[in-house]
Parts: sequence; C-alpha cells; structure tokens
Amino acid sequence: MILRSRFTILVAPLLLLGLGCGSSNPNAPSRVSGEVLYKGERLGGGTGTFHSSKGTYPMSIDSGGNYSGTDLPAEDMIVTIETESVKAASKPQEYGGGKMKLSPGGDGAGNKGKSVVGTYKKIPEKYGNKNRSGLKANLTPGSNTANFDLTD
Repeated sequence: MILRSRFTILVAPLLLLGLGCGSSNPNAPSRVSGEVLYKGERLGGGTGTFHSSKGTYPMSIDSGGNYSGTDLPAEDMIVTIETESVKAASKPQEYGGGKMKLSPGGDGAGNKGKSVVGTYKKIPEKYGNKNRSGLKANLTPGSNTANFDLTD
C-alpha cells in the first residue's frame, strides 16, 4: 500500500508535466520558410524581416526567391521585404578615387556574415516599411510556411 501511494505521488506530477509540453505551447519556437514573388516571378535576392513584439528577425532571400528562419516567437508578425541590398552589393563603391566592390560580409540590413547574392529586382518602397508593407504572418509553434506575392 505504501509503495502504491509513493508511486502515485511520483508519477502523477510527471504525467501532468508531460501533458503541458505539447505543441500548443505559445512559448515554443517557430520555424518559417517560404518564397517571395513579385508580379508572379521569384525575387532574385534581398532581405525579409519579421517584426514582432519581441524583436526583429531578418532573413536573407536567396537568388531563387526562398527564405527560411528558426527560433522565432509564435505570434502575429509584420513582414517587410527589401531588395536594395542586392543592388548595393553588386554596385562598385568608390573610396578615395578607387573602386571597391562591397564585401559579402553583410547585406546592408544588419545581417553581418550573411552574404547578399542574386539579381536585383526593384520592388515598391512600401514593402520595406513596417507601417505600410501590408504583409503579415501568423506564426504558430513548430514549422510554418509564409509565401508572399508582391504587386505594385
């Protein structure tokens, strides 16, 4: 009888704890991936940034228009997208009379160590503005897909 009551005392809390660790935990991290199109064509590069109440999460858009990110909070996000970093990375910069190409050590959007590659495609300025982009993503714990098709 004593053994049975000790078993119940030890196992019951563990079972309750296990029930609380499901995927419905709003504090569990989210992963997101997707593609970015402009007028139905894949973007050739740039940066997508997910803005939340907990911070900003920039992600490089590759030359095929794809992006991915991990360890984001599970919540509603405002999304901004810019392509000017691709233009800046491919444009020779002049310093003291000489020319120098920007290093792939950053993308102009604060993404140190992430190179900007791809083909520049001009998109409307509003997509780079958090207050005007109109792009949103509702991230839930676990894996999420958020595709964006930009228009004029």
